[in-house]
Amino acid sequence: MATTRRTEITIETSRRLVVRPLRGSFRAWCGGCLAEVRMITPNEAAALMNVSSRMIYQWIEDGRLHFTEEVGTVLVCIVSLLPDESEKVRQFPPKSVKEEREK
Repeated sequence: MATTRRTEITIETSRRLVVRPLRGSFRAWCGGCLAEVRMITPNEAAALMNVSSRMIYQWIEDGRLHFTEEVGTVLVCIVSLLPDESEKVRQFPPKSVKEEREK
């Protein structure tokens, strides 16, 4: 009777993926507002509105929010998220910045 020999080889691998979130806001062109406005990430928008980020994406798909794809991610127009911000867009840059530029 012949004996068979069995060899088991186990290979362990590991992979590390570091993902850093975008922090802060960006100024970018909003096609919906036709102006340069403050843009935030969907997660920041969700925290600001106290809803899930999934709801923010749903609002984007429904056309309720303006957005752009910059820096490899989706950015949400804060003016479309918070209509009260639209007055600030018209006043950009603020007077203090304008005064500093003139000096």
